[in-house]
Amino acid sequence: MTLDATRAVVIVSGGAALSPFTTPDAIANQGMAAGSTDTYLRQGLLDAGFTVFTSPASMGGGPALEDTGFSGFSDPAITLPAELTVNCVGPIDDAGQRLANFLEY
Repeated sequence: MTLDATRAVVIVSGGAALSPFTTPDAIANQGMAAGSTDTYLRQGLLDAGFTVFTSPASMGGGPALEDTGFSGFSDPAITLPAELTVNCVGPIDDAGQRLANFLEY
């Protein structure tokens, strides 16, 4: 497969999964780099040569600051505002709007 430098992979978690925003170079500074559900997938794609971002997700709709659960994260290098962060336990239409906001960002 030929990689296109103008394209990127965006990992979007689902079903109550908390995730920080990451870029190819910016990760959560404590715990799992991209949260419990995205870290290994993100690393595998980076190792394969892809440009990878993770979409932030939190419970309640605020910024994705931390996940204190098993294999969680804290201290993300970049924290995006709530309007760019999916509420992973909220209404699906609201999640879709916030994901669209994030992708536009």
